[in-house]
Amino acid sequence: MPPARIRVAIVNESADPARGGAETSIREMADALAACGAQVTLVHAAPQGPGAPAGESGEAGVREFAIVVGGGGRAARTREFLRAAGTLAAGGGFDIVHAVTPLPGAQVYQPRGGTVAETIRRSDALAGRGVGGWLRRAARRFNARQQLLLREERRMLGGMGATWVAPVSEYGARQIRDEYPSASGRIRAVFNAIRVEAVPVVGDAEQRAIARERLGLPQDARIGAFCAHNFRLKGLRELLAAVAALPALERPMIAIIGRGDVGAFRRQSAQLGIETRVKFCGPAPAATWTVAADLLAHPTWYDPCSRVVLEAVAAGLPVVTTAYNGAAELLPRAAAAAGGPTGFVVDEPSNIDALAAALRSAGDPAVALAARRATAEMRAICSMERHARELMVVYERARR
Repeated sequence: MPPARIRVAIVNESADPARGGAETSIREMADALAACGAQVTLVHAAPQGPGAPAGESGEAGVREFAIVVGGGGRAARTREFLRAAGTLAAGGGFDIVHAVTPLPGAQVYQPRGGTVAETIRRSDALAGRGVGGWLRRAARRFNARQQLLLREERRMLGGMGATWVAPVSEYGARQIRDEYPSASGRIRAVFNAIRVEAVPVVGDAEQRAIARERLGLPQDARIGAFCAHNFRLKGLRELLAAVAALPALERPMIAIIGRGDVGAFRRQSAQLGIETRVKFCGPAPAATWTVAADLLAHPTWYDPCSRVVLEAVAAGLPVVTTAYNGAAELLPRAAAAAGGPTGFVVDEPSNIDALAAALRSAGDPAVALAARRATAEMRAICSMERHARELMVVYERARR
């Protein structure tokens, strides 16, 4: 008789992949866990109203359980979701409750977007100085939903609980050790991952031409891709300043991939005199932008482990990012595999001179060749199958 399949509930308030990389990664993770033999239920919130999904649905491998939440503010909806998710987790017959949104009582916590505490700190750093920055920081202290999630996270990790923590990078693991020392013995970093088969390796000239045509990009330009929905948090303001700091002949064209309010950044590029070097392309899949680009520029203020960097290294693109990105941990491994640098990490997104120098260095043809040489090892490291296997090990530890 075959052993019973481990029953896993993955709890994350948001389930809409259109919101960003975290939701997409959770869906892919659930599929990979099911392929490892787990019976997975995705538990998420759904809005109240006609046609709202409710209850359980899906196939035997990955099911969904939508918790319909009522009206009111965001904090009230989150509180209602957590209450219902906690009840379901306790009585649903699951072997493992894998919380992405903080949920006391879960056996495993994986803060894929970073700990709530560190998210607040990095948002404060982004807010800047002066009256405007002070007002933004003060408003965050009165953000009821964020404070609710911070309290729930502290309940999970701040005492003598038994929750195992599976951060998606060593950067994330350090944050947890620093913020919650009592949890240090229950941390197992499980490096972030993607579906590498969805990302082609760069180098096909015909596909490159097609991708550039789709995005409205010139065929003969050096293209630096910037991929995000939260332009400010991911460092677009600083990236544009760094491009302007380069001599005119060394400036890459920046292809901005993603949704967001572009008005302020159009004005900034015009003020800097680089509007002809900036193209707002809208959303595009990794299979398109990686093929179209010559490098990825991701000068983020905070990313526990950026999905777009994983996509870039899996495709064989040079990367420029910051020390506030857990995915930067890939670059030394890529350099070792390739025998030379495949990307560059700047200390602070606000260090415009360092960012400009990194953009210049990433344009070196030798760096591009090294990035391509590293793809086989990077694709193995970044695979969602590897991520799922490591999570299954964490689950077994949490069940003991």
